[in-house]
Order: sequence, then structure tokens, then C-alpha cells
Amino acid sequence: MVKTLIMAGGIGERLWPVSVRKRPKQFQKFGSKKTMIEETIERMEKLTDEIIIITTREQFPLMQYYLPLFPS
Repeated sequence: MVKTLIMAGGIGERLWPVSVRKRPKQFQKFGSKKTMIEETIERMEKLTDEIIIITTREQFPLMQYYLPLFPS
């Protein structure tokens, strides 16, 4: 069984001002209709049996919003 761990809890400092604490880069769309986290999930679904996302309490509601079908 292959598991994928995605660490998505950054505060968005490196891509400021596009990426900020309330909406860091994993929730941004860069040349796509989907956010970076959505694209990452799509790519990894083809390669792995299970995906685990590590995030912060502050960003958990954003994860639920952008990934409503992803189990929490």
C-alpha cells in the first residue's frame, strides 16, 4: 500500500502579496481553474492508495471548502 502525505500548513510568506496567512499558496490558482491543493490531490490519486493532508487548525475550514469530498 502506498500512502501520500501532503504538508499544507504554510502561512504564505514566500509568495506575498498573492499568498497571505488567510489564503496561502495551496489555495491559490496559478494558471489553472483549480487551486494548487486540488491539482496536487488529482495528480496523487493516480499514484497512491491513500492521501493524508497535514494542515493547521486555522486552515482546516479552507481545506473543507476547497476539498468538500475529501474525508476529514
